[in-house]
Amino acid sequence: MQLAVKTVLGLPFLNWETQGMELKWAFFQNENSMRRLKADLAAMMRDLTSKQIAMLDEHIAIHGLVKDTDGILHLSDDQGEGASWRRFNPAPPILLSAIR
Repeated sequence: MQLAVKTVLGLPFLNWETQGMELKWAFFQNENSMRRLKADLAAMMRDLTSKQIAMLDEHIAIHGLVKDTDGILHLSDDQGEGASWRRFNPAPPILLSAIR
């Protein structure tokens, strides 16, 4: 997640230059609790400006797995249980699972 934040903001990550400010990222949170995820995000965003936070909101989507059906991702416009791919429209080129 830190790589995504730094990349979207155009900041170096581990002293490596990032060049992907236009990329969209989708994370599927399935390892930690939602409370832990919120705490981690708050720590990463603590020193950011409102403009930077808006950039993150535009480029990073997080789908938390809370219910049994939350792991279902529809590739169509179906309104069944789980997440619809439309939530991540346009589709991000980077999909990551198992946030640790």
